[in-house]
Amino acid sequence: MKPIAISVCCVAAAAAAQQTPSICIDPPPQSGNATLDAVVARAIETLAAPSLSWQSFMRGANIADRAVAVVRVRDAPGPPASTLVYLTTACTPCHLHYLRACWPTALRRSLLAEADVLTYAGCRGAASPSAWAHALAALPVNNVTLAWTRWNPGYQEGAMAAVMVAARRGWFDSYAWVVRANPDVRIEDASFLAARLRKPTVDAVLVRCRPRAPSICTDFFAARPAAFNHTAWGRSRKKNGRVNNELSAFNVFRRVIEGGRATVWNVERAYRTGRGRGCRVGGRGVYHDHALCRRARIGAATT
Repeated sequence: MKPIAISVCCVAAAAAAQQTPSICIDPPPQSGNATLDAVVARAIETLAAPSLSWQSFMRGANIADRAVAVVRVRDAPGPPASTLVYLTTACTPCHLHYLRACWPTALRRSLLAEADVLTYAGCRGAASPSAWAHALAALPVNNVTLAWTRWNPGYQEGAMAAVMVAARRGWFDSYAWVVRANPDVRIEDASFLAARLRKPTVDAVLVRCRPRAPSICTDFFAARPAAFNHTAWGRSRKKNGRVNNELSAFNVFRRVIEGGRATVWNVERAYRTGRGRGCRVGGRGVYHDHALCRRARIGAATT
């Protein structure tokens, strides 16, 4: 696997912000690819059902190799990438539609066209790995990989587990940058992000959920692998005692934030949720909303 990673985060946007995304198109019908279908089928046929609790995972137990199927969707020759776009999903129809409708243009129009793409899919339901592999095959990049597992420890826990699994398996190690995102994050304009990725004095590009809040969006962020303190994932809880990924992310990146080596901006007001009710990226050309998924014709296109 070659170098580049990307991440994306969460929040309900005001009606004014919920416009039809400019980079998104009606995706063409999925074309047949019997070779890719066969590759996916071989990878999935021996996939084991996971038997790992979140508590055991936090104590250091790892998900078994046979519980994660890794499919090389495309592996083109060429120089190694320096950036990994790391998409993480629970395999919702909305995520699949955004991947097909928005990410081809987002990648093509930006420096991320030279990145590798790795999608981690923690899918407990009846989602089709073949449908996800076909969507990834349409992305205009040289190297695309799908990591498919039936293990997903929960909404908050799953968001962190996707990064922790990657870190423990060394998936980030060969890259200069990792960009992590949810598939339903829209990179409308990557110029701000690109400028920060080129600065040697910047180790992370982060979005704060609210002004002065010790919480960082996890639906989107970019960071150098050395900027992470992966031991902090899952160690922060809200007042109700529940584990929280945005509070955890602040502590994961606390060293580079307090050391002045992180670019941090606040979620734009239109994309902020009420206090304690979530956190979605919004601003600097990167947005997270579900406008496409509310359009009636999308439902049929994603099934």
